[in-house]
Amino acid sequence: MAGQIYKKVNGVFGWYDKETGVKEGETAFVHQDTMKEALVHPVTGKKVESMTEWNAINKAHGLECVGNDLLSKRKRTVKENVTDERIMDAIEKAESIMRDPTKKRDWDNQQIERFEKHNRIFKGNHRYQ
Repeated sequence: MAGQIYKKVNGVFGWYDKETGVKEGETAFVHQDTMKEALVHPVTGKKVESMTEWNAINKAHGLECVGNDLLSKRKRTVKENVTDERIMDAIEKAESIMRDPTKKRDWDNQQIERFEKHNRIFKGNHRYQ
């Protein structure tokens, strides 16, 4: 740009080029096709200096350049562990324990045993005292 002028056009203030009248930031951004350093294509072993040539080789071999985005190309296959059925089973189990005095006493004893076991394991470790 030869020079800029701050003016109002169509009710909007901004910096405009004096010669072309184009608003700053509205010009097209040009990407260079050439790479900073030539790369050797891993499939063909050919030295490639432009992205167009790199993409043409990938297309010819049926390859796709994914970079760090490989995981988003696949659908999630992990099965969800928390389901309505498991939640309802846990609620029913808790309610049955609380209703029956024998089960409640057994549950309390199990919790006490776990607590004592935890204290035995970490007793000698000064970080947890």
